[in-house]
Amino acid sequence: MGIWVRPRRTTAERAKALALKEAYRTVTVKEGGGAIALPAMQAILRSQVALAAKGHGPAQRAVIAAIQAIEKENAQTAAAESAALAAANRPTNIIDAARRVAFLLKLGEIEEEKNAEAAREAQAGGGEGAVAQERGEAG
Repeated sequence: MGIWVRPRRTTAERAKALALKEAYRTVTVKEGGGAIALPAMQAILRSQVALAAKGHGPAQRAVIAAIQAIEKENAQTAAAESAALAAANRPTNIIDAARRVAFLLKLGEIEEEKNAEAAREAQAGGGEGAVAQERGEAG
């Protein structure tokens, strides 16, 4: 019986984990005469945007590229979600479409029957009340 050893992560996996840990580590940044605590990634982005706003060309290109990549990813995600929703609501075949149409037609018939019944009841109730009023009877 051998000794089981938990497999270690690869060097690349450990480096990725360390990079993410550092990116979200809280750092203190001086701002407006005071100090605020932010995740390191947010502080870096603020610094990059501030540098770009001051006219630094490479910073401007980097910020624009990052924003465009994020917007492109958001648009792709929204398009994929929209397509998935449309596919989920689309009839899967002609038989399913026919069933849906038949169901809607039946709902329409039921609604018409209810309206006709309500109209008959109103007419019947209104007719008796009119006759009673003509006779001078109280209802």
